[in-house]
Amino acid sequence: MRIFPKKLIAVIMALFSSISTFAVINSAGGIKKVARPTAETKPEPPKKEEPKKPAPKPEPKKEEPPKKEPVKKEEPKKEEPPKPADEEYKRSVGTVAVSEETFKNDKKDVLEIIDELSVIMEERAYKKWLKYIDKESINYWSIPKNLSKAQNRLPVKGLRIRTLEDYFKFVFIPARRGKNITEIRYESDTYIKAVEITEEDGELIYYYFNKINGEWKLHLPPIED
Repeated sequence: MRIFPKKLIAVIMALFSSISTFAVINSAGGIKKVARPTAETKPEPPKKEEPKKPAPKPEPKKEEPPKKEPVKKEEPKKEEPPKPADEEYKRSVGTVAVSEETFKNDKKDVLEIIDELSVIMEERAYKKWLKYIDKESINYWSIPKNLSKAQNRLPVKGLRIRTLEDYFKFVFIPARRGKNITEIRYESDTYIKAVEITEEDGELIYYYFNKINGEWKLHLPPIED
C-alpha cells in the first residue's frame, strides 16, 4: 500500500474545506446536496438595563407668610335721623308719661271716633251725637246762660241758640265739618286734643277728649269769661 506524503494530504484537506457543499450518503444509497452550515453567530448578550434614576422629588413649596391686610379704621356710626313716627310720638306726648304703644292705641281710637262723628255731622243726627259727649259737657251746655255766650261769638249774627241741639247744629257742625284731623296732643294721660296741622296756621285744635272708665268721650270746653 502506497502512503501519501503528509504534504499531499494537507493539500487535499484544504481543497475539501473550500467546497461549499458536500455529499452525504443517505440510507437509500443516494446522494443529497446539503448546504454547508455557515459559522454559527453567537447571540448578542442581552443589554443590561441601566437602573432608572429616581425622579427628583419636588421641592416643598415655601409657605409665604400671610399678607397683613391694612387695618380699617372704624368710622364712627352716624346717628340715624328719627323716624317720622318717633317724631310724632314726641310731639304728641310732650312731657306726659305715656308709652309709645299706649299712644298708638289712643290715637287709633280717637281718630275712629272722629270718623264716626263726621258721618253724624253729615246726617245732622243729634241723638247719635249725644252718645259721644261726656256728662260734664252736656250739663254745662244745657244752661241757657252758657248757650248765650256761644251765640254772641257766632260769626253769623241773628242765630238763636237756646238748646244743646241748637249748639250742635249752629256751633259744633260748622266749626268741624270737613277738617283733616291727623294727630293728637296729650294734656294728661286721660285728656287729649285732636289737631289738624296746616302750613299756614300750624296746629288747629278741633276736638277735646276725656278718657272715662277706659273709653274716650268727646268734651266740649266751656267758654272762658
